[in-house]
Amino acid sequence: MDTLPVVLENLTFHVIQIKWLSIALAVILIFGLSAIFYIFLSFKKLFKEDPVSSDFRGTAKMLLNMNDLDGVVELARERIEQFPGEIFAHWYLGLAFYRKKEWHKALHEFNYIYEIEPSWRYKHLNPFIYDIKEQLKSNRPEIIKR
Repeated sequence: MDTLPVVLENLTFHVIQIKWLSIALAVILIFGLSAIFYIFLSFKKLFKEDPVSSDFRGTAKMLLNMNDLDGVVELARERIEQFPGEIFAHWYLGLAFYRKKEWHKALHEFNYIYEIEPSWRYKHLNPFIYDIKEQLKSNRPEIIKR
């Protein structure tokens, strides 16, 4: 049989092992949670909306709702000068041309959006492009290229 000192020695050894395993698990947990928190903050920054962009979009939407189409065109063109590839500037410019019935200019903007962001094609662009092509067909069928 084991004597008391041997049992106490074994018990002490196991308690020390449990202590170090607990510390190791706590350190791993802290680093893991820190990494997850850092990744979350990084993604949040990626998807955080640019306040200048949202100001532009809000102003453009307001002008469009007020039917100030020339104001939208001017605002969007200024925005495109500053940020040539900004999709929302081209979007509002295309919408203004569409409402002004300037079909070729609207079609040009919508096709440009399709080139830089093809995912917009089905959700946003197709109804406008289809209608523009129908308008052009009914006005001057020889203009449409297939």
